Amino acid sequence: MRFQVTSITFEDEAKMILAPLCRIEDWLNAAMADGDFGPGLDSLMIVVISYYIDEQGQISKVSKPSRFSSYKDPITGNEQRCLALHVSVEDKALLAVGQEKMVGYLSRLIAEKLPERPLRLPKGLDYARLRTAIQKGVRSFSEIS
Repeated sequence: MRFQVTSITFEDEAKMILAPLCRIEDWLNAAMADGDFGPGLDSLMIVVISYYIDEQGQISKVSKPSRFSSYKDPITGNEQRCLALHVSVEDKALLAVGQEKMVGYLSRLIAEKLPERPLRLPKGLDYARLRTAIQKGVRSFSEIS
């Protein structure tokens, strides 16, 4: 299984979190890509979504529900099954973190806010074990970064 870590953010936050998210993605792939969590999943994507609260208290963007989907790989032509997990954070919280502490902050955020259970899962996937492994992995990353 391949892990992807990406974001949907405003430009200021994107500049701050791109490199730390790539680092977390590399660590997850190195630590867990060969893990056996059951059949039916080719990739798992963690999406950090930032939102802001305006003067009236309205939230600009809300987290999309985590979802299971499939797509055709443009290179191989094979169907790929992907589970996207969304983690939300307020933009002010991201902007308050210094660049040197961003990997640790994002790792803790992912560990704390990873969804309990998405609405749809592939048959046979042990999501509870996968979620626990991701949480333990990213928590350990936050301790060494």
